Amino acid sequence: MMMLSGCGTSSQNIKSEVVKSEPSPTADPIDYDMKDEIAHRAKGYLDFNCTPKYGKSYSGFPEMTVYNSQANGLDADMRNIDEPLLLNSDKTDTTYGNFAVRTLVLASYYHWVLSGIYYNFYSGYYPELKSYKKSYILFKGLADRAAKKICKTAQLELENTALSESTIAKVQPIFDELSTNWPVFQSWLEPIYPLIEANDANTAAEVDAMNTPVCKEYPTADGKYTVVKCTVPQG
Repeated sequence: MMMLSGCGTSSQNIKSEVVKSEPSPTADPIDYDMKDEIAHRAKGYLDFNCTPKYGKSYSGFPEMTVYNSQANGLDADMRNIDEPLLLNSDKTDTTYGNFAVRTLVLASYYHWVLSGIYYNFYSGYYPELKSYKKSYILFKGLADRAAKKICKTAQLELENTALSESTIAKVQPIFDELSTNWPVFQSWLEPIYPLIEANDANTAAEVDAMNTPVCKEYPTADGKYTVVKCTVPQG
């Protein structure tokens, strides 16, 4: 950004000076951190054969893991990928990976988003999500099928920049199905997060109430003192 400063004169014998500004370097449009993360996601997904792993967390709750994160430099808090990048249909653009790799990452991204709410759907503590579970299963099935179709191709093309026409033809319908359904997926997600937040808030309030002592005052017989007795509600 250029900033202009005003100039004024307050005395005679003014000294004129021309300051030549150096041209500012052109900003590099590539987000190299994101480029690395997408590459790590692709490799982490391939490590699991493009199939999420299901199990229990350390706390014993249902857990869905999409990437082999420890072996592939992925942080626990992974960055969101912007939609224009995620849904980029340019088959010749290899800035953030070739078309096969980006399609693989799109499939993984469905799984990753679903993994974030897997506990909420399968722990039994969120009955308000019951009517949304059928669609959860449908979207997971969409990602499962796409991942199965793209996995081997993406593995073979992982380090390549240019894809053959036959490979592009194989990848295109997979990408089309995922990208076409993405807005529907986002619309489905929209009411779910507020429901989860409301449930969490209610649960937190209930826990606070269970752990908050209930106190009552009892005056002594002579009326000079007041005895306060507190009890903790039983859960």
